[in-house]
Amino acid sequence: MDERFLHSWFLRQHTVLERKLRPFSLAHRIVLEAVGSPFATEDTPFAMSDLAVAVQICSAPNPFLPLRRPRWMERVRFWRGTLDPAYFRLESQKFVHYLDEHSSGPKFWQPVESLPFKEKIPWPLDVAAGLLRRTNLSEEQVWFMPVGKALWYYTALCKQDGANPEVLTTEDEALLDSLRKEMTP
Repeated sequence: MDERFLHSWFLRQHTVLERKLRPFSLAHRIVLEAVGSPFATEDTPFAMSDLAVAVQICSAPNPFLPLRRPRWMERVRFWRGTLDPAYFRLESQKFVHYLDEHSSGPKFWQPVESLPFKEKIPWPLDVAAGLLRRTNLSEEQVWFMPVGKALWYYTALCKQDGANPEVLTTEDEALLDSLRKEMTP
């Protein structure tokens, strides 16, 4: 079975900056985008302040509520991360691992020439609207569902509606890697 699929259902608890993070959901994703977090885009450099804000958002029961003022110990951890590059690197790696694990949706076979035009609707809204329309899930359940799980449900529903999402499984990737190694002199 595809490992990305299994990761979406069996999520580990993550702690970053000594705060327990909630399952990364579509709601968290939207709030990170709304505040201009570098964690909402790939390969964007970030600072300790960006990490601290992202951790506060992803540990909140409802990320749509305003952020509270940092507590005293959170300020201490912030300054430790600012002054100690090794601590900042470790906590950053833990947060990126959390995002990767909780966002492990399906990968697709898709030749470059068949890439679709850029959508005008943000993808989290498209996924949420699709799940709301096709399931009995409440709006709250959809928005607070882990991203990876929402993407798997959405992909399965699209397939049931007649789309042909060609999922690239982890087994397919392993086979391709072994074939590449055999072909490389």
